[in-house]
Amino acid sequence: MVAGIDDRTASSQPLPDPPLTTRLTLLGGFGLSVGGQAVPLAPGPQRLVALLAMHDAALHRGYVAGLLWGDSTESHAQGSLRTTLWKLQMARPGVV
Repeated sequence: MVAGIDDRTASSQPLPDPPLTTRLTLLGGFGLSVGGQAVPLAPGPQRLVALLAMHDAALHRGYVAGLLWGDSTESHAQGSLRTTLWKLQMARPGVV
């Protein structure tokens, strides 16, 4: 036993990396960085990230689609939300 760790229970699995710091700025312009690296986003994904950041709880997809694409049909708004979520995933996995 070394430093309070019993070798019999120690795992050979590496420890997971600590979570990266995510920083979002909205005043003075949109800015998103993860682990100190800027994440460039198009205006649509920026709007979605900003909307989600301003709420303390999960939001229903239909509600988000209606807010962001309220001048579109429900079907088009839902499609736009899917596309925007896909773009976010491509830009930086795990942001949403």
